Amino acid sequence: MQIAPGDCFAACGFYHPEPMTLNAIRSRIAAHPDMFNAVTETLAAAGLKLSKDDALKRNPRGYGHVADPKIASALRPKSFVTIMPFSERDAEHASLVAKLVDDTQSAKAILDLVDQLIRCPVSIGVHAEPAIGA
Repeated sequence: MQIAPGDCFAACGFYHPEPMTLNAIRSRIAAHPDMFNAVTETLAAAGLKLSKDDALKRNPRGYGHVADPKIASALRPKSFVTIMPFSERDAEHASLVAKLVDDTQSAKAILDLVDQLIRCPVSIGVHAEPAIGA
């Protein structure tokens, strides 16, 4: 959570994971797009989405074969984080705690996704080279 003049938010997810972890997440998203799509739908239902900040302009090395634009876009971030913004005025009210608890429960979907993705085997035929400089 950050509370600063003009910049108040809470975040949930994986901010700049190590390259091997990032590549594992990307490999699993490419191999199991249905799991990723379910999480984005869960987040959207709660009015949340994954941050697109600090994303690559093109698919990472080894993922050029991914044709689905939604999944290709999901492979580009360097972090998998959902941002839950709130105002400075909100920060002064006790109701913020309840709002953040609700938002965090919804945002937990990204944590669960990564846990599930890392446990799922990568489908045969999906090849991803380690992302260098990602």
